[in-house]
Amino acid sequence: MRPITRLQFLALAHPWRLLWPTALLIAACAGPGQSSPSSETCLKAPPSNWASMHSTEFAAFVRGLEQPLWDSAARQDLLEASLGFGERALRATLLCAHEGARDDAPRISEHFLASLERRKAPPSRGEGGNQITQAAALQLRPLTPEQSVRLLALVTGSDPHPDLAVRVECGCTLLALKETRVTPFLIRVLRARTPAEKTDPPDWARIDTLAWVKHRASRSLAEYLGVPDTFRPDGSWQHQIDEALKYERLLVETVGGGR
Repeated sequence: MRPITRLQFLALAHPWRLLWPTALLIAACAGPGQSSPSSETCLKAPPSNWASMHSTEFAAFVRGLEQPLWDSAARQDLLEASLGFGERALRATLLCAHEGARDDAPRISEHFLASLERRKAPPSRGEGGNQITQAAALQLRPLTPEQSVRLLALVTGSDPHPDLAVRVECGCTLLALKETRVTPFLIRVLRARTPAEKTDPPDWARIDTLAWVKHRASRSLAEYLGVPDTFRPDGSWQHQIDEALKYERLLVETVGGGR
């Protein structure tokens, strides 16, 4: 599978603040591709204008990547640029995440995890796309048991990530890696702003819009369980409560069945 076959790169043509819902897709759909003789495969560094080229041009460039093997200088520059917020940081994260397999590739995952562990809230809503992408990109290479514990702490620990969208994406990554201890949190997200939250109250600061995090939590649960995602973030309270209960029941059955 090519790294970028199912991405919605046209989103990159829109203003940065509209990118954060699709930043997840950019990394979550990516994966190490099969080697090929493509000229892009042998790249040792991205174009010098990777941070300033038009967004559609950047999208086309990344779409053509197979397994770039950045040299040490280029990789270090990209890792440093991936810290922080904004489109430049997101682009650097994407370029790091798509690097092909190599002996020191785990360093990239460690870098993304350490970046998330800084627990930096985005300066404004809509600017957390880079951290969401880093959390999703952690699915691309196996995590060590110690790294999994650290990622879990960003979801269910006493000091979780302060941004709910990033926290949810960390949970989705862990569930994709078969870590089911995140499921109570993801179900709690589905119950938020319904009467059911009285018995399962949120443990995050109140935010105005929950549609994306609810959609993401439901999608992750549905994919793990192998069922259709029928949750509607704009559905009635009863619909949302029923869907949360459905996932709880299916999870109990799954555990009982020894999955």
